[in-house]
Amino acid sequence: MAAMEKLTAVYARAPISVDGGIPIYCGESAFRSNYDAIYEQVFEQIEAGQDPNEEAVRLEMERATIDLIREYAKGGRVLDAGVAMGRMLSQLPDSFEKYGFDINVPCLRLAQARGVDVCCAMVEDLPYREGAFDAVIMSDFLEHVLDLNLTVKNVLATLRPGGLLFVRTPWREDLSIYLRDDYPFPYHHLRSFDEHGYRLLLEKIFPCKVLEHRLIGYSVCPERRKWMVPFCGRATKYSRAVSQALHDRLIRLFYLPLKIALVAQKL
Repeated sequence: MAAMEKLTAVYARAPISVDGGIPIYCGESAFRSNYDAIYEQVFEQIEAGQDPNEEAVRLEMERATIDLIREYAKGGRVLDAGVAMGRMLSQLPDSFEKYGFDINVPCLRLAQARGVDVCCAMVEDLPYREGAFDAVIMSDFLEHVLDLNLTVKNVLATLRPGGLLFVRTPWREDLSIYLRDDYPFPYHHLRSFDEHGYRLLLEKIFPCKVLEHRLIGYSVCPERRKWMVPFCGRATKYSRAVSQALHDRLIRLFYLPLKIALVAQKL
């Protein structure tokens, strides 16, 4: 009975199969195989004790995104698009009813173990009912999808009018690395974003209002240096020994942020 109520409230159709309790709504594809290979590499790093999710700058960006969600959304039914291992949703309070989809089943098992109601689905063919969610999170997701406009259209369809959309992506990223002949994956980051592009996308093409954006993820990274100032990296690193405030000022003075996080409301 509970499963049938959930199907009625959230899911629009039954899955094509079930894998270890995870509903499967999509078949095999080159795109899925590509991300299975990427996640296999991530899992190898985790097993070797080098979890990329635990890097200091990634933890900072994760906290900043969660702070934004907590500030604007107090609870309700939330969907994480590209939920991965469920890290984001697991840090939200129990006032949220947590759902997520992804295309990698091992990731979904970890998210499920963290209390997320998961399914395996492609964003091009989502199984959720229209208006089923009060909030949707797309964190490190839009830079990967094949069809940006179809993705936003389908995700917004699952969001009720007045619902909140939380987005995080790289900010003005140099995409040249993904075109190198020796890059191992055919699909990875496919586009770059900034605050102006987001407003055009969400306010001109789709019925949303961008409420706020934040630039996050400052680190001493040569590729993100604003100016060729001698010793700015050393000065920024060692400034933390003087004060955190000085360090924060220097890193924003000399370096560009890695990511942009924003919240928009569906009109």
